[in-house]
Amino acid sequence: MDVEESRPSYESASKLLKHFQYNQERDSEIDVRSILLVVATLIAAATFTAGLNPPGGVWQETNYGKANTKSDDHLAGG
Repeated sequence: MDVEESRPSYESASKLLKHFQYNQERDSEIDVRSILLVVATLIAAATFTAGLNPPGGVWQETNYGKANTKSDDHLAGG
């Protein structure tokens, strides 16, 4: 199998792009509005989730019961 045969052609990508573009004769305004509302809701939900649970985590509290209680260089909430 040739490597060139396994890659999609630019022609098929162009056809796919044209298929998903807005077509006034095919797509109603209500359908477009509904799709945009769903996409906006998904983006808002992902942003809200990332804000509540950031990738690095959040330092919740300082534990004074550990052995290193003399160093106050890094205190939670400070």
